[in-house]
Amino acid sequence: MSAKIFNRSVWMCQGVLALSLLSLQATASAVTLHAEPADLPNDINTPLDLGVVSTGINTITGGVSGTWVSSGPFSGNWTGDTRDAFAYTVPVGLEVTNVELIVTNFSANVSSVFGEGVSTTVGLDTPFFGADTTLANLLTGGAVQGDGDYVYGLQIANTCPSCFSGNLSYDWELNITAAVDDALLYAEPADLPNDLGSPLALGDLQLGLNKVQGDISGTYVSNGQFSGNWTGDVTDAFEYSVPAGMMVTNFELIITDFTANVSSVFGEAGSTTGGVDTPFFPGDITYDNLLTDGLTLTEGDYDFSLNIADTCPACFSGNLGYDWAVNITLAICGDLDGDGFVGIGDLNIVLSNWNQNVTSGSLSDGDISGDGFVGIDDLNKVLGNWNAGTPPAAQASVPEPTAAGLLMLGMIGFVTRRRA
Repeated sequence: MSAKIFNRSVWMCQGVLALSLLSLQATASAVTLHAEPADLPNDINTPLDLGVVSTGINTITGGVSGTWVSSGPFSGNWTGDTRDAFAYTVPVGLEVTNVELIVTNFSANVSSVFGEGVSTTVGLDTPFFGADTTLANLLTGGAVQGDGDYVYGLQIANTCPSCFSGNLSYDWELNITAAVDDALLYAEPADLPNDLGSPLALGDLQLGLNKVQGDISGTYVSNGQFSGNWTGDVTDAFEYSVPAGMMVTNFELIITDFTANVSSVFGEAGSTTGGVDTPFFPGDITYDNLLTDGLTLTEGDYDFSLNIADTCPACFSGNLGYDWAVNITLAICGDLDGDGFVGIGDLNIVLSNWNQNVTSGSLSDGDISGDGFVGIDDLNKVLGNWNAGTPPAAQASVPEPTAAGLLMLGMIGFVTRRRA
């Protein structure tokens, strides 16, 4: 075999291998979780569990077909394959970013018969549709689905029980797009430290949303009357850093799956660095913002923990378990209007509230320092981060103002208000 023929053969083999790899990659990014004719259950309360979604597009297909059978005026029932119900799981570390619904071959002999989406879990819209349609994204409010279990189904809906006969059939396809959850800093099962004195260091937070998740489970073991101790995973402790030029604007805590066999056992949040409230909680609850008095957390190191609190040492036995999620939102320090950029809009907020007492930590009023007063400290935060971030599409980079000019503007505004 000549060298030319040999090289051509190697090149052809490499090309075939490259095409094969591309084919494998394409296949890996699209997974079929379920396809009829194997039928999905009719009962939304006992859906078919399709398992865990993968990164990329996860496709589920089915079809419904039913006939309305009258049993007299204004009464009757549907027969046939009238509902397809299924469940899927989003694993820790992934999030669903889009759920597309495609309805085809819609056929009905009366106008009062519709298709309908149904769900027993939140997160997805449940629309009616009376014809072939494509709904680009069913995620409620454009939000994402984090890790957890979700139930959805497609069914027949009849808005006219006085229609004595009717039938409906349609095919449907649901495309669930899952991606890596870049906001997730940490999630158990790898356990967080029990000791608040040596918390797990999560490092610098990133701009935007930062998620930390864990779980608590402990049992109270009595050593005699009024004495005993807790065993198990009784504390989760972590610490995080706010980088220079950034600020925490929201600290959300979500408690789920709370179980306790005695009423004197609670969950408890704690911190040795301050800045966030440390509540007790006796059950599932969501705290929209734990930042103390609405303050922001600026550059520095902070810690937080979740643990078990027992207010009744005379209770000789007890147990407690719960899951928790902390969502920390980080913004550019000085970005008062929330557009991701420190510029003239933020400056105007400070100047329009100059020398005024406002709600402590109210960014919309210009109080970055959290002292309840809009003054030089807040102005310095804006000036110190001027032009930081990405300008909105309609706004070019703003020239940096002089401190003297800003102070003059502030004084003019102050004098004008005083005279008024």
